[in-house]
Amino acid sequence: IIIINFYGITMEFINGIFALFVLLSFLAFIVGMIKPKFLKLNGRKQVALVTIGVFIVSTIIFSFTQSEEQKEAMQVQLDKDAKEKALKEKEEADKQATEKMLEKKIVDDKINAQKHAEFDSLKKKVNFTNEKGTEALAFTIVPVLAEISSNIEKTELSNNSLDVYLKAKSVWNEKQVVFDSGMKGAEIISKLKEHGITNLQTIRVHASSELLDKYDNKSNEKIFAIEYNFPEVLKLNSDSYVLYQPYLRFAKMNINHPVGRKAFNDWCQDEGNISLSGSFCM
Repeated sequence: IIIINFYGITMEFINGIFALFVLLSFLAFIVGMIKPKFLKLNGRKQVALVTIGVFIVSTIIFSFTQSEEQKEAMQVQLDKDAKEKALKEKEEADKQATEKMLEKKIVDDKINAQKHAEFDSLKKKVNFTNEKGTEALAFTIVPVLAEISSNIEKTELSNNSLDVYLKAKSVWNEKQVVFDSGMKGAEIISKLKEHGITNLQTIRVHASSELLDKYDNKSNEKIFAIEYNFPEVLKLNSDSYVLYQPYLRFAKMNINHPVGRKAFNDWCQDEGNISLSGSFCM
């Protein structure tokens, strides 16, 4: 430092010289590794020793001769570069996240569109309608009913109740209509239970028949509905609807037509039906 001051050489000048040495030693290392003879040195090993040595010494002196202002300026620049890099990385990460979100949304929209198209198709299969606010429940019930859609005319879903209307049949044996309706009710309940659908209070199975008046005019008339207490019937220790009568222990008959009354009375004449269905016939 005394010598430098004696000759009037500034610290900034020395710093600049050794900054140049740092750069030249780095370039010399690259050139020497490719063509050692260009530097008039014997082999790459000697090139590495000389250039790396100059690089290290020049770096130390360059660092030592830096002024406080230069160090502060360099630190400010480093901080600025780091912030810009972090901001750029964040912007890139946000961009990628947004792109992934958009891609996921496109895929989800396609899946949802496909699901709703399938759902609409299944709704038509069982002629399904539902009240506002029951869409989520409908989405789970419709596929189940579509599995057992035979003999179903239409279905209606309200907040707490599911009404299933069976297709009308000609009455050749009134007791048979109760049997068919009871079997269908047991099948519906068993399937709903199988799929984990338990948030209903009432299930009604409506039976209709093709009737003739005294003038031989045909008409389809609703004759009765079997109304199940769904939470209670779910407690039944059975996963099969082969025996449908036990499900009727938790049901009652709503009569809509004299033919329905006769069907109910005829069915309840059977001792086996009475013993298996509990209070249903009372």
